[in-house]
Amino acid sequence: MKKFHIVKESLLAALLTLIITYVVSFIPLKYEFSKAIRQEFLGFDIYDLYYTGNHLKNTKRDDSIILVEIGVSRSAITDQVNLIEKYGPSVIGIDAVFDKEGNPLENAEFVRTIDQYNNIVFGKRYSIDSLTQQPVFIGNFFEKGSRVYPFGYINFLGNQFSVIRNYPPFLRTADSLYPSFTSAIIAKFSPGKFEKLKERKRQAEIINYQGNIENYNSLTAAQLNYFDSTGQLTSLLSGKIVLMGYFVKNPPLVLEDLHFSPLNEQMAGKSFPDMYGVVIHANILSMIIS
Repeated sequence: MKKFHIVKESLLAALLTLIITYVVSFIPLKYEFSKAIRQEFLGFDIYDLYYTGNHLKNTKRDDSIILVEIGVSRSAITDQVNLIEKYGPSVIGIDAVFDKEGNPLENAEFVRTIDQYNNIVFGKRYSIDSLTQQPVFIGNFFEKGSRVYPFGYINFLGNQFSVIRNYPPFLRTADSLYPSFTSAIIAKFSPGKFEKLKERKRQAEIINYQGNIENYNSLTAAQLNYFDSTGQLTSLLSGKIVLMGYFVKNPPLVLEDLHFSPLNEQMAGKSFPDMYGVVIHANILSMIIS
């Protein structure tokens, strides 16, 4: 009889936890007080246990992917693209959307530069139209001519409190199939692996994280110029995937394009995001390549 009561109480406790979690899921995200509750109940997944501390033991870098801190202006980005292209990278992925017109002179120079190369993948932003409720892609100012630029959507699906555990390699809208940023990069870097990715026909792929920014070779904007002046970029960039995006190498982290990942030191009730978007893209690429 005592054992029956224990089982009964356990089932009731489990049922109560599920009910509370379900109710919490309907709390509007706009209420700031709900953040802590949502993170505590919904910000944890059993998947995260696998990664707890594991990335700290992984000291191996993926040398096929290089991260470069993107310039603060289109003129600076133009100079970076020209500099990087000198060293023969396989692909340059630009983790940014140039949706605003900006300075006409800088725009003209930027377009002249990107039109010289066929190995650049650009980003678009996936969104839902507030009126039609249909998916749309926010593109770049230079996509008005006849040339078609390779692109993939760069944002991760979910809300600002979501832990990025998986991603859709492709998104279907009406009769079109759009690749993610990483899928578009793989299409250029390794067409065979791209075809295998398509053949899987997965609506979402779990991200097998390798590590945070310390697991990749990364260059700040200043380091890129310094390494160029000292002749150190040939072996670093030749034949590699170069991801240009926003990141800060040393603490404190800056809350721009910063996301929660399973590698977060705080598994439940995550209070501060820990991984930049460009590093998540790098982890996805590492997973596909390997």
